[in-house]
Amino acid sequence: MLFNLFSKKSPAPAFREMLWMTTAAKWNGLLELIQQHPDAVIAAWFPDTIIHLKDLLQRNGINNPVHDARRIHSTITESKALLIAEHYPLRTREENLLQMNASEVIVLSALEEPLFQYFGGSHLLELMQKIGAKEDEIIEHDMVKKAIANAQEKLAKKVLVENTAHSAEAWFQKNVQG
Repeated sequence: MLFNLFSKKSPAPAFREMLWMTTAAKWNGLLELIQQHPDAVIAAWFPDTIIHLKDLLQRNGINNPVHDARRIHSTITESKALLIAEHYPLRTREENLLQMNASEVIVLSALEEPLFQYFGGSHLLELMQKIGAKEDEIIEHDMVKKAIANAQEKLAKKVLVENTAHSAEAWFQKNVQG
């Protein structure tokens, strides 16, 4: 075909945003997802999270490797579920993973994490507790996806020069003032 102008693009993988109230509930949710998708590719953005995940999986007898999300490529994810254990604070980094040829991309988050704390997650956590939501309940809605994307875009406007970090907490300390 002439420059592939008329060829069909491969469809983007299904994208799910799964949000829990606490980090502990998120890790339990990840273990359940791995049971549902035993060949899933597991990735995280920060070295501290990768270390934690390797330990968590080992303690639970799971042999899946944990990949650095910055270095993952489509040959690893082909036709598999891609489980991303955390959000990267800036959206542009995450957009590359949404272009993978995975069967689906699932990003796991908790209201206790720095991205949510920076944008008032503690207030939402209090509200969820007041209405009787259980810690292990998953919040999964298109409004959550949109709110997270908006938060990441707001951060991108504040961060002119990005400093790398070993954890999400350290990233916020190094990159976001006030």
